[in-house]
Amino acid sequence: MTCSHCESADTIKKVTIRKVAQRYQCKDCDSICHDLTETLFAEHQLSVPEMFHIISKTEEHTTNDIYHEIDRTHKIVLDFVMKSKTLRRKIPNLTSMGSVRLTKST
Repeated sequence: MTCSHCESADTIKKVTIRKVAQRYQCKDCDSICHDLTETLFAEHQLSVPEMFHIISKTEEHTTNDIYHEIDRTHKIVLDFVMKSKTLRRKIPNLTSMGSVRLTKST
């Protein structure tokens, strides 16, 4: 693992975090990072399986359907969908996510 802050390869493993990612501490700059740092999956309240569930369902389901399926708030699901769509526009070769029908929370 390379430190995302100083790019040093001198890191040590720490505990695994809730998102099922390994945490690391850099011996050079003392910062903490994890396997998901600087990825689509890094800054969310969702677990990795929940994020993959959302991605797999966005073509054929509304955000309203999805948030009920995984028992999360509409805002959390919508934020993740919007961030992933933004990433999709920035990286054209990313696997297609199709279109998503946005719905208001009821």
